[in-house]
Amino acid sequence: MMRISSSSRQPAALQGTEGASVAREPSQTSTTGLEIPPQRVEHPVVDTHTTRHPLEAMWSYAQKASPVAAVVLGTTLLFCGCATKPLPGGVAPNVAIVKSWSQGQAGNCVTVASLKAAQTVFPELAGTNGVLAACSEDAAGFDIVMRDGFACRVTKDEVKVAGRESGFNVWSKDKSKNAVLLYAACAKRAQVEGNDSAGPNEMDFKKACRSLNDGEWEEEGLSRLGLAALCRSIEIGDAKKYSAVVVCNGTHAWFVTGGYGDTYGMIRELGKERWNAYSATALLTPEQAAANPKAEPVFAPLPPPSPNIPHNF
Repeated sequence: MMRISSSSRQPAALQGTEGASVAREPSQTSTTGLEIPPQRVEHPVVDTHTTRHPLEAMWSYAQKASPVAAVVLGTTLLFCGCATKPLPGGVAPNVAIVKSWSQGQAGNCVTVASLKAAQTVFPELAGTNGVLAACSEDAAGFDIVMRDGFACRVTKDEVKVAGRESGFNVWSKDKSKNAVLLYAACAKRAQVEGNDSAGPNEMDFKKACRSLNDGEWEEEGLSRLGLAALCRSIEIGDAKKYSAVVVCNGTHAWFVTGGYGDTYGMIRELGKERWNAYSATALLTPEQAAANPKAEPVFAPLPPPSPNIPHNF
């Protein structure tokens, strides 16, 4: 299951995963003037564990079924491919990141959506154009500094654990490699700062990974990546104007790019997912954020790690 603190219209105290009651801080106010109390959401289990892209599997099945089925599906896929052109008044969607890797298990959709948003805005792992401020590698692991100043070390053994625990479906190893390392960095931060009912450094790394998979608040994904200061609450109708948006409701968190959503590795126009979105959070570039100083960040940046105080949202 997953937990996400969103700008949806939900009470501040909500039923968390497995029926646990979860309280969060008082509601915030979005840039549109709407109150945005925190929200925890769950989504149904979706069996997507496969080494092949869903479209590839569908095409293979259609070819075996009958020539007519192959023609019909081929025409449909061609039409769907054309539909990923920029929407009127919208930016070009990042189709590559949608189709390169995807969520493969229930529970970590917040982290998946946040990682894809981060990789869209910042095409590199670290540096000026990177998700991270800095990342240096040695034989044993990685020294990481996030954009909000949080620093940690992730060993290569921990990255392997993160790769297994994330459950990502991978169709492009080049594009997914950084996603696994960033997932590991999120898990390390959850371990250091505390997550769910565990305080700072009370979990081992594997449990920290699993804490990302059992329910997250919406802001935790982008905040754990050190990107809280670049987040802005937007109207759902404006999602097509942004290349990286995290959309959520009481059931699921979804990466949206140029008005198109990531549906477990397949791209569909926003609004065709049979669930109503309650909130949309755009991830901006530093330049975009600086050019719009009147818009307050939707999430407050995380404080420095404390040895005594858990960092709960």
